[in-house]
Amino acid sequence: MQRIRYLLYPLNFANFVICISVLALIVLQYPQFARDPGVGWHLKTGEYVSIFNHVPSFDPFLFSTVKRPWISDQWLADLVLFKTFQVGSWPLLYGLLTVVFIATFWGILFQFARKESHSTFAAVLATFLSFKMAQVHFILRPVLFGILFFSIAYCLVFLAYKKRAHQYLYLLPVVFMIWANMHGSFVFGLILICLGLLAVFVDQIREFGSDTLSLSQIYSELRPFLYALIFSVFACCLNPYGIKLFEHLLNLGSSDFFMKLHEEWLSPDFREVAPKMFLYSISIILLANSVVGRPLLSSFDFVVLLVFSFLFLEMVRVLPFVAVVTIVPLASSLSQLGAAAIFKQYRSLDRLKSFFSLLDQRELDTLKPKVVLLFLSLSVLYGSFKGAVPFYSGEYGPERDKFPYAALVFLTAKQRTLGSNPEGVVSVPEWGGFITLRGEEMLKPIIDDRNTLLGEDFYKEYLKSMKPYRSWRLFVEDVGARYVLLPSASLLAQDIAKASNYNRIYDDPISVIYERVS
Repeated sequence: MQRIRYLLYPLNFANFVICISVLALIVLQYPQFARDPGVGWHLKTGEYVSIFNHVPSFDPFLFSTVKRPWISDQWLADLVLFKTFQVGSWPLLYGLLTVVFIATFWGILFQFARKESHSTFAAVLATFLSFKMAQVHFILRPVLFGILFFSIAYCLVFLAYKKRAHQYLYLLPVVFMIWANMHGSFVFGLILICLGLLAVFVDQIREFGSDTLSLSQIYSELRPFLYALIFSVFACCLNPYGIKLFEHLLNLGSSDFFMKLHEEWLSPDFREVAPKMFLYSISIILLANSVVGRPLLSSFDFVVLLVFSFLFLEMVRVLPFVAVVTIVPLASSLSQLGAAAIFKQYRSLDRLKSFFSLLDQRELDTLKPKVVLLFLSLSVLYGSFKGAVPFYSGEYGPERDKFPYAALVFLTAKQRTLGSNPEGVVSVPEWGGFITLRGEEMLKPIIDDRNTLLGEDFYKEYLKSMKPYRSWRLFVEDVGARYVLLPSASLLAQDIAKASNYNRIYDDPISVIYERVS
């Protein structure tokens, strides 16, 4: 009997859910993990910084007759990605970002929610729902670092607000100094501090009343958050571009054209799994607050959930950050459901409450989730360093049935034989980063997914011209491109095949290449 208990020792609910979450993440998400069109130029940016020891001020990747000023707002994350790729190629890149993602939710937020809710069972359920929510942006891009830093900032602001432990705020400028060079989501962190300010102000009004509250009292309570905000903004300016970084992000967010161009900037589709997880989480929080008979959310919880939920309803890209701020309120609400009067009225519900209490106690008596999480993280890193992430037997890197691998092998070989200067390639924006990555600097795309770099006018002209029976000939000639690389099944490729001054030099089931003849 003792031997059986020893063997079952690690098998608690938290460990089981963590293992299933990590396994599902690897098996289900890895096949399309590197599908994002920006993977290529992110890695090449990291390579550029590594070789030249400075951040690019002008775009070095696209084919153009003029220099385009470029703010590489994710250069530090790109450098980390490239150095990782340099050491262990695609598998290590997959392994590192997987560990970052699971450490964010199960290493930081789960542990934080468990302490705040005093319930391991509730924290597990809350973290699992949020973990599934955030997977909408589990992609090979620096955004995963942004989610990590946002989680750290959230925990620091939360502790400073709830425990009035203002020393946590002193760490925020350091966090923002790194974060602003990793990913543009640092703006959400600044919003968090502002919401902390608002929550403290609301609490002061509720506690003392607007008539008796003096300005000195308000300032005394708000001062730590004000200082944290000021120094954090200053820390964000400690980047190679200074204040221009804010202008760059503002230009992207203010463009209705670019906001409507990409699905991630559109409103969520609640028929999909991740947005449904958001609805479930909010519904549970509202239900708990209604049946318990007293407010369970603090002013900070309320304003943060309200603001980030509103942002999510405007653009689905915000969902991972909503997932972060949902965990603690959701875990606290679940843990307090047992205090509802309905559990005392019905014996079956009272027994259910007792059962969950026993589960919580068992979680304390078995192997700590930290140990299991550490084991899983080390296993993923070790396996990826050796060339294969555990539980995954598929291919790594951009998908071979979605990107023109063979076409670029052919075209780079042709360019190598010619020994000429780099040539321009007109292609779809989704392939631009891939051409940058695989073109060996002999081939340069004329367009990729960096919207603000190219501007609205260029994008509109491209989308207008590069269609069948349109002015695509003039566009290709104007940009000075020698090659046109398109999906084989596209109608435009069929139209170009009819042109007398374009020779088809390569085709396969995925792509076709035309060479412009002078």
